[in-house]
Amino acid sequence: MNITFPEILIALLVVCMIGEVILAAMYLRTRSLSMSEYWGWALVIVLVPLLGPFLAIATRPGQAAGPGQAGLLNKAAQRRAWPRR
Repeated sequence: MNITFPEILIALLVVCMIGEVILAAMYLRTRSLSMSEYWGWALVIVLVPLLGPFLAIATRPGQAAGPGQAGLLNKAAQRRAWPRR
């Protein structure tokens, strides 16, 4: 099986695009967004393959989740947690 140069470039492009999507999704987890805002940005990231992840990070949507605040996934975990006494 001979792998051609264009096939290698396509494979590298796909790997880079997947990496960008993962990085952008990890960044959005640290922002304080509503569920609809999170899914909207997730759609931009996936549907606009090369520019979407860059836009999601560059525009800094929502407020930064500081040390006392929880990001989107942490808020859901806190709602399910037992009440503190």
